[in-house]
Amino acid sequence: MFAEVVAIFSAMGWAGDSVLVRLGLRQSNIFAAMLVSYAVSVTCIWTYLVITTPLDFLRSPAMVYFWSAAAFNRSSRALSITKL
Repeated sequence: MFAEVVAIFSAMGWAGDSVLVRLGLRQSNIFAAMLVSYAVSVTCIWTYLVITTPLDFLRSPAMVYFWSAAAFNRSSRALSITKL
């Protein structure tokens, strides 16, 4: 049941993020919206990870793939938003 609750809150957070980015774009530029969205996402995810899991996973060789995937995801999202 805990996983379902986390998934629901995560979905609500992403939906709220999308709405707030759209509202923020009316008075600012896309790079400020992307930076704030990224900072809030990273803060929330790392806070959740530090609270709920041991930090031994950071020594895993697979972390390189996760970091590169996150960087690619953010850069492609920024490119797709600028096309709007």
